[in-house]
Amino acid sequence: MAVTSGSMAPTVAVGNLVGVASRLDGDYKAGEVISFSRNQEIITHRVAAVSGQGSLAVYQTKGDSNQVADQYLVKADHILGRVIINLPYLGYVPIYSRTAWGLVFLVYLPCLALIISEVRVLIGAAKSRRIQKSSLDLGVLVWVMLVYSAGFSRASFSSQVVLPMGKLRAEWSITNHVVVNEVMYYGISGNNHEWEELYNPTLSSVDISGFSLRENSGGIYSFPAGSVLAARSRVVAGKDALIFFEYNGFYPDYCFGGQGCGSHSTPLEHVSGTFGLNDPGDWVALYDAQQNLVDAVVWGNVSYQGVVTHPGVTLVDAHRLDSIERSPAGVDTDNCLLDMVVRNPGTPGW
Repeated sequence: MAVTSGSMAPTVAVGNLVGVASRLDGDYKAGEVISFSRNQEIITHRVAAVSGQGSLAVYQTKGDSNQVADQYLVKADHILGRVIINLPYLGYVPIYSRTAWGLVFLVYLPCLALIISEVRVLIGAAKSRRIQKSSLDLGVLVWVMLVYSAGFSRASFSSQVVLPMGKLRAEWSITNHVVVNEVMYYGISGNNHEWEELYNPTLSSVDISGFSLRENSGGIYSFPAGSVLAARSRVVAGKDALIFFEYNGFYPDYCFGGQGCGSHSTPLEHVSGTFGLNDPGDWVALYDAQQNLVDAVVWGNVSYQGVVTHPGVTLVDAHRLDSIERSPAGVDTDNCLLDMVVRNPGTPGW
């Protein structure tokens, strides 16, 4: 694999060619450099910490030249292997081959030279009235050029890298109920930037009238009568509609009573307490109209019965407005550590 990022410099520099091998026991150690797939890209970073063993293990990774660890966790099934070959400069060959000039010099010109040679052989055979089988079929060469060009046009102008699908075994469990899909709790100041996103992963609309959002300190707000969440759709509840609009360019579907609530967004009904999330650790739970728990998201230094906690966003100014979100949308295994990733910044409504 050719390295195109400097996040692991100087150990693994841009232009290096790396080779990986998977461990037989599947357990990678802290300090090892691994390659893994994420969002259809291959990333090579060092293991900073490990939680669990074997197929249940999750890994915290970090680039050697990055100041902070990666804001996501890597599942065992996404690891291609640990780096065992690290050759400088050789990666520039496949990198160059994906450029327009690389295509010309590494594919077109060599094929053109062979075509010219074959044409000369065919002309000579025609003049001598001899039927001669050329060493390479001209049609095959032209076909190779066309196929490679088609592949180049797809690969060069796409941000995606095609991976062997056998290595990516989807083990996520998309649930059959509404979920708290994304939470932004680390705002610019106070709690006015906070918002929660609900997602309906099912194929039918869900009446969420009487459903309630609850948090650790006792705050409870419920959805008013007539609230319906369409199939495969999201709704966002923002603490302050005007502030939400300022940072996101649209108004939230629901609001907790701040600025613009009622005029731009539908007010949630206050049941008890105040709804303000704690940055170092908190939880948000969704209950149905019959007061049954539907879903819960928990992060940081608190716990919630039956749900594994996510470590949360990095609490430094550069990461304000980051969120934690289920990936893919609707996944729910009651393990926030595996189900959720950090978004920088948050992505309400999509």
